[in-house]
Amino acid sequence: MISNHVPQWADAAQQAFSSDTVPTLHNALPALEALHQAWSSCIGHDKYSDFTDALHTGTEKIGQYYELTANSHAYTMAMCNI
Repeated sequence: MISNHVPQWADAAQQAFSSDTVPTLHNALPALEALHQAWSSCIGHDKYSDFTDALHTGTEKIGQYYELTANSHAYTMAMCNI
């Protein structure tokens, strides 16, 4: 059985990007970092052994998105406007 924490971390990251009324791009890196750290901390724990492959794949994908921000002027501009 999957821990209740794993879906909650993903939901929290998704919510950091969501708003009907205010810009949220400035939340992108902190949300990606928090999700990456949470999932990385699960890797190697017996409790999450059934999900090791998925956690590795997920953290690799988060890393790819994180790296894309290095070349994004949009993220830099969003951070300047908060």
